[in-house]
Amino acid sequence: FKSYVCSTEVDENRVTSIQSYIKNCSAATSKWSGWTGQDGLLSNGQWTDMLKASSAFFLFGSERFLAHLPPNNIPSLNLKACKAMVLADRAQTNQTYLKQSKLDANKSPAFRTLENATETALLFSMAGVRAVVVNQWATTAEANSNLIENLLKMMLLENDTIGHAIQHVKYGKPEPSSNEEQGLDEAAPTEEKVAEKRPPSKQTNSIVFGLPNVIFNPPK
Repeated sequence: FKSYVCSTEVDENRVTSIQSYIKNCSAATSKWSGWTGQDGLLSNGQWTDMLKASSAFFLFGSERFLAHLPPNNIPSLNLKACKAMVLADRAQTNQTYLKQSKLDANKSPAFRTLENATETALLFSMAGVRAVVVNQWATTAEANSNLIENLLKMMLLENDTIGHAIQHVKYGKPEPSSNEEQGLDEAAPTEEKVAEKRPPSKQTNSIVFGLPNVIFNPPK
């Protein structure tokens, strides 16, 4: 089955929105299992059991995911059954930032480094996850909610690969150009035109590590 975790510490309204979206895709999500912050805190053992049982895993949470789960435990897990992991984490508010700063004060620099985006993706790849989507920097609950809902739409309803889905979230789906446009010799784009087409940082935050051709609903 596929599973999702939504932390109400981030934004309870956004959690409700994601849950509703998943229910609306019931034809593809009927066997999904979910947990929200309303259900209480997950222990390390519960995190581990959920990850090991997942064929895909979605997280909607605050701060860094591996600040909640010891990173040194990850490589020993057998997560080969997990096709994809989408970590929509690093949503930050004043409250979550202060809480995380206090926790970080008790960690060594080396241990803290393991919670960074690239290191997180590498650890889960070592454990067997085929594709890992991570946020590279702090973001908002709204941006993460939009990320998850757009990925679900493209991967569940349109059968996009995870790589294509991330590209479409960042840059939108390409519009086919007409034959006349293709025959024109356009001048080199100016710096202003390039800047206009450049997506905002919140859209380029997410990056996929591993196999970009993973799909959720392969043809039978």
